[in-house]
Amino acid sequence: MYFSRPDSTIFGNTVDKARRKLGKNLAIEKPAPRSTPDDKKVVVISVPDSSNTATLGFLTESIKSNKFIKLELALIRSHYIGRTFIQPGQNNRELKVKAKFNTVKSVLRNRIIVLVDDSIVRGTTAKQLVKLIKEAHPKEIHLRITSPPIIAPCHYGMDFPSKEELIANQCNKDLEKSGSFLTLTRSNIFHLKNSTIQFPRE
Repeated sequence: MYFSRPDSTIFGNTVDKARRKLGKNLAIEKPAPRSTPDDKKVVVISVPDSSNTATLGFLTESIKSNKFIKLELALIRSHYIGRTFIQPGQNNRELKVKAKFNTVKSVLRNRIIVLVDDSIVRGTTAKQLVKLIKEAHPKEIHLRITSPPIIAPCHYGMDFPSKEELIANQCNKDLEKSGSFLTLTRSNIFHLKNSTIQFPRE
C-alpha cells in the first residue's frame, strides 16, 4: 500500500479506495479534536504524497460529526528528493527531510492541526515535520497514523535494516515514549488499531 500509486489496483480493489477507508477508520477510532467557539476551524493536513487520499478519507468521516474542520495544503514537498526513510545514515536522512518539506505558515499559525501520515518507521520524518510545523506557531499538533506501529523488518520489496532502529521497538510500543521522542504528548499521537479493511466481492 505504501509504494503503490493511487490509481493502482491490488486484488481487484483500487489503492485510492483502500487508503480512503483507512483514513475513515482512523477518524472513527480517534476523531479529530473539537475546536472551541473562540477557535478557528481545525485544520487537517497530509504528508504528501502517499497519505493524501487517507487524509481525504479522514476528513470525509470527520465532517459527519464535526463541521468545524477543514483540509489545507500546508506541507509542500520537493519532488526532487526521494524516499527519506531508505536513505543510508541517520544524518543523511535528517538532512533530506529538512530539504524535502516546507510549510505554508499562514495556514498553520494559531490553529489546531491534525497531521495525517501513513506510517512511522524510524520516526525521522515525523520528528522533523513536527518541528517544522511548530515553527509556524500552531495552537496544537495532533498526529494520526493510518497503520499500526511497525515492529518488524519487511523483506518484500523494502528491507528495513534492523528491528532495533524502528521507533516502535525503541520505545517498547509505548505511545508516551514515542510522543516524547516526537516532542508531542501521548494523547496527541495515535496509530490506527484496526487496519483490516474489507471490500465487497464483485
